[in-house]
Amino acid sequence: MDRDLTGSRAILIGNSTYRDPAIPDIPGASLGVQAMSDLLTGELCGWPADRIQELVNVASPPELARGILAAIEDVESAGVLLLYYVGHGQRTTYGQLALTVGDTDLAPRALPHTAILYDAIADILRGCQAATKLVILDCCHAELGTKANYQFLSADLADAYPVDGLYFIGASRTNEKAKASLAPGLTYFTRAFIDVVQTGIPGKPPVLRLDQIFAELRSRMLRADLPEPVESGIRGAHQIPFARNAAPPQTHVDLEEELRRMKERLAELEPERHIPTSSADELTDTSESHGRSPGEADLQPEALASVKPDVTTQGDADEVGALLVITGYEFYDAGDDYHALEAFDDAIGAGHPDWVPAAYVGLGYVLSDQGHDIDLAEQAFEKAMLSGHPVWAPAAEEAWDYLQGTRGGDWGPAARMGLGDALREHGDLDGAQAAYQQAIDSGHAEWAPAAMVRLGALLGDEGHDGSQLDTGGARSNAPTAARVAAAGTETEQPDP
Repeated sequence: MDRDLTGSRAILIGNSTYRDPAIPDIPGASLGVQAMSDLLTGELCGWPADRIQELVNVASPPELARGILAAIEDVESAGVLLLYYVGHGQRTTYGQLALTVGDTDLAPRALPHTAILYDAIADILRGCQAATKLVILDCCHAELGTKANYQFLSADLADAYPVDGLYFIGASRTNEKAKASLAPGLTYFTRAFIDVVQTGIPGKPPVLRLDQIFAELRSRMLRADLPEPVESGIRGAHQIPFARNAAPPQTHVDLEEELRRMKERLAELEPERHIPTSSADELTDTSESHGRSPGEADLQPEALASVKPDVTTQGDADEVGALLVITGYEFYDAGDDYHALEAFDDAIGAGHPDWVPAAYVGLGYVLSDQGHDIDLAEQAFEKAMLSGHPVWAPAAEEAWDYLQGTRGGDWGPAARMGLGDALREHGDLDGAQAAYQQAIDSGHAEWAPAAMVRLGALLGDEGHDGSQLDTGGARSNAPTAARVAAAGTETEQPDP
């Protein structure tokens, strides 16, 4: 892996022993620091040994703060700052995440003053000029740390450097505890993280990004019935190359390269495809073409291609992204996989945060159609899932779960539902209603009820009582993810 880390810094923090008898010792904490150091400086990650700073069994918050401040002094703007903490995470009475040190007192009034608040660490990290910052917290209540990440977006202090990207991984959700064995050994989270890197991930590129490692880590933790890890990010830090893929080289798959090859293969097959015909003048107006009901027999892919937005000549990323996504779904519904891939790829290139996840969902549909390329489809759905988008991430998770059970199948109803989502987001409610209804009419066991939920939500938004909802042959037990995507909301666990 060709990268220069001489201007970067990894700060590894771990506390194994505590003076307060109410705080149990964690033998694996100091072992975790050493294991993470060995991983980073090994051949898979390639960090220079002198760029690793270990802070083990620190007694007080001021001592830990001074250690972090000293470690970040020589970090360069083009470098990477990585902070890893393993130990106890406690929740203050004000809902803040407090990371314990040797002299921490668990009494509620003493806790904020004898443990170091993650907010304080975030403030220190914000003052580092490294453009990319990575935070890994192996502790209870780790998700509370995401509340402090707003600090990385603020630039009101002259001595602070706004980051190009922040990626945060935590071992537990807000109200959950991480797990560690009472016997000497690594904590479960750290052990799983290191195992993912050391074993690699088949079906992924030769170099693994941190978000790809997280997705596999999350999957392994859930399969082992361990607490679900969490992640959040600002800008593009999750895409940073983190480690060489230790899986056998013959199992490596590069999504971008495979998409390019697939488009070439589809282009070769294009002259042989049967393409429906229609008059091109029906599609000369872009807005009119996107108001059409999806899946009509007279849809002409070549005509759609002639009106597809050009991302190099139009400046509104929101508008361009929306039109490209809608066009991609229409291509796919018309049986034109090549132009669908091209439209979704261009939508990703447009870079709008609302439409890039939508495009990855569309890519997943195209790639998995009839088992076309399941591994690449999974990667596309994973990208959309990791975006955290309130509509497209749940839709991608639902599709990914379905894909695990079928490994390919009929994605036509799913594509119509995706087109409905895109049209609804773009304000074309009539087109969205028609798309959802077509998915319902398909009677598909999974996608018809999901589309019914989305259509019900759409009619509710428009003030209808649901009497216009034609359920057809759809079942009523739509997946929960579909309900979340239809409502466009996120749920939060209540404070205790």
